[in-house]
Amino acid sequence: MGANATTFVPTYVASEILTAADLNVTNSGIPVFATTVTRDAAFGGTGEKVLAEGQFAYIEATDTTQYYDGSAWQSLAGGLALVQAETAFTSVVSFSANNVFTSAYRNYRIILNATNGDGSITLKLRASGTDTTANYYTISTYGVSGNPFQSAFNALGTDEWYVADMNSTVDGSGNGAIDIFNPQAAFASSATSQFLGASGGNPYWYNMYARQTDATQFDGFTFAITAAAMTGTYTVYGYNK
Repeated sequence: MGANATTFVPTYVASEILTAADLNVTNSGIPVFATTVTRDAAFGGTGEKVLAEGQFAYIEATDTTQYYDGSAWQSLAGGLALVQAETAFTSVVSFSANNVFTSAYRNYRIILNATNGDGSITLKLRASGTDTTANYYTISTYGVSGNPFQSAFNALGTDEWYVADMNSTVDGSGNGAIDIFNPQAAFASSATSQFLGASGGNPYWYNMYARQTDATQFDGFTFAITAAAMTGTYTVYGYNK
């Protein structure tokens, strides 16, 4: 826990003598908790405040400020909430993230920064630790470089989303943002992305518009590359409701 983290939110009674520790907690402003578990344990116990509408809390694990609306904790409206901090991968042809999509957010953004790779970068959705590879993916991609505008469309029947290409002959890097819409809903999910990569020895800007029609509540994803292994980082955010 950080220096400001607390494990309880006290309440006092008339004529109670307060200690320095009591006052340090009381004067700390918004209470700080290591995780949502320690947050929940800090209310309602002996000598603790009863959780009520209007209570605020800061969660160290996700760097988010939350408020209690009378029935559930909510993140402050607007912007992005960090779901998974920047995570590194090294010399891999694929990597997966599990349990990053939950009911806490409806839509998500993934930031991918990859280097040293070569080939096509693809994305699959996954549930309970398993990629969904059935032919439920459809995609439309558009790319612009020094060469003429290019586009491609894959009708329903593919088993992954194509995100972009990377060419080690250019700079071997691919960077972009992928938005996933409704991955936790038990109906079709969709995605869009903006990505900078390379194709045929030329830098390329890619836009992807995609849909996944399998009625599955997805909780993760897998990125893969078709040729040389890639190194880099990824970060996952949730869009506040």
